[in-house]
Amino acid sequence: MAKKSGSRKFAESHHTRCKIESYANACSQQLSWNLFEIPRKVLAVKSAITLAAVMTLLALSALGQTTPGWKVFVNRGGWSISYPADWRIDSCKNCKDPQEPGVYVDFFPPKERPPDGRVMVESLGDKPSDTSADAWLADVSKTANLNQHVHEQKLTLNGLPALKVHYCTDYGLEMEAVYVVSGSETFEIYFGGDQSGLPLEKFGNYATYVKMLGTFRAKPR
Repeated sequence: MAKKSGSRKFAESHHTRCKIESYANACSQQLSWNLFEIPRKVLAVKSAITLAAVMTLLALSALGQTTPGWKVFVNRGGWSISYPADWRIDSCKNCKDPQEPGVYVDFFPPKERPPDGRVMVESLGDKPSDTSADAWLADVSKTANLNQHVHEQKLTLNGLPALKVHYCTDYGLEMEAVYVVSGSETFEIYFGGDQSGLPLEKFGNYATYVKMLGTFRAKPR
């Protein structure tokens, strides 16, 4: 009987040990899953942060903020453009607030010289509802600037229909204007200087003007 009792105790002891090992294995497996889940959760958080950062950079890029040393000018009329931070902003003598809708805005380099050139943005008249954008831009290009057309080019400026026109005066002064339609509103982005006989592309700020042109935005009304 003693031997039988001993076998029973051994069996019970073995059974208890198996339950303990089974429980330990289960705990170990659960811990492994938890440890596996932690990196996944951390990765998910990192992904969310990365996505937010990317979206922010894209938004800033759209405003031209990613260009070092540049600022963004926003007019209350619904348009904006980026420009070098050391350039100054001006408007007409009676226009105390350049951000007021409807006023033209001049962008001057820090040291204005005849062969450098400057940029101007102006809001023009509204496009008639029964006139196509192409026909309207062609008409505006003739009435807004009466100088000789050297050449012109249809283009799309940040999704908006536009027309780029190269002008020249009778005394050889070259200039360029890009006319843009946003909804019913029309804008002119102008570049020119005061050096007759100098090709437009040779003006010191022509490349800056082209870069500014690429940042122009206008909300349709």
